[in-house]
This record gives sequence, C-alpha cells and structure tokens, in this order.
Amino acid sequence: MDRTTDSQNSVPRFPHFHFLSGNATEITFTEWRHFVSAISRYNLSSWIFRGQPKWTMSLSTRLERELRESGVPREEWKEREIASIEHFKNRAHYFRHECPSADDFVGWLILMQHYGGATRLLDWSRSPFVAAYFAFAESRVHAQGTDESDEGVRRFGA
Repeated sequence: MDRTTDSQNSVPRFPHFHFLSGNATEITFTEWRHFVSAISRYNLSSWIFRGQPKWTMSLSTRLERELRESGVPREEWKEREIASIEHFKNRAHYFRHECPSADDFVGWLILMQHYGGATRLLDWSRSPFVAAYFAFAESRVHAQGTDESDEGVRRFGA
C-alpha cells in the first residue's frame, strides 16, 4: 500500500481527520470506516455540518476573509458588500433567465454564493459526508502525499 491510496480499493487513504462537535469535543479519525461507523450511531436529523480544509480555522465567511486579507477597513465592508451585490445583480440576467426579485436580498446572496461570489453566507450541509468532501476537496495532504493533516468537519445541533 502506498501513502495515498488503498491498493485494494484504489481510493484515497483517510488521513488524520478531526471531528469537532458542538460541545467542542474533538474526535480524530485515521480511517474512513471509523468515521462512517461513528456517524452511523447518531440520528443526524437535527445536526448540520461544515467541512473545512483546516479544522482550527474560525467560522468566517469568504467575504469576511477576502476583505480582511485585502486590508479593507472594517467600516468599509458594508459599502463593499453592497457594491458587489449590485455589480452581480446588474450582470446576472446575462447568465440566468430567472433571478430573485430586486428586493430579495437573501435570494441574491444565495445566487452569488452558488456562482462563487464572496458573500456573508457560510455553506452548511445536513450530510457529514458532503462536509467531509469539502474538508478534503482542496486538501494539501493528498496533493503532497503526506500523513500530516488538519482537515475537519464541524457539527452543530441538538
């Protein structure tokens, strides 16, 4: 077996993986089957999940991260967000036949998020497996072939 695949199944090996539940309990998995087994013991109907390539990073939106990293002063964030939304709204009709109504602010944010725009929304899933996908989608571990890992899924709910 090599460092990145299971030779029997030709699937990526499961590197160390952190699962942080709402009460800040961290569980680390080193094999996918252990994660599946742990998840299958719970009724997931009241939980939501978020996968992150770095489990220790704070819950911040893409808009927040981009504005902060660009050095935009906090007092200008609202103005920048509104300008971005208006820019998107003015061009969306070129790509979509149906768009939210002009006053549907949340609808526009959802559409922007769908097309990769920086918004104040955070993506969540009702599936821990979808969250795990996003935790590993841009994984440095698989790209570099190392066993070091800090991907993770956060769980919130009752």
